[in-house]
Amino acid sequence: MLIIFRQGNFISGHAEALALKRDYKKMMKLLEHAQLKRPDYYALQDSIDMIDRLLNMRMSLAKLVKI
Repeated sequence: MLIIFRQGNFISGHAEALALKRDYKKMMKLLEHAQLKRPDYYALQDSIDMIDRLLNMRMSLAKLVKI
């Protein structure tokens, strides 16, 4: 599942990669910078929520694999 912005998904894909590396500080900085630079991006909070859900799903899958 991709986080989609009006102008494409490059920034959201980068943010997702940072989230998977657990680099939340850089991820938030990237998303905030994108929001300031291009205020026509929409659903910034939805993007952050989706990244959280993705991380939770992957962590759950990792736990299942370990069992």
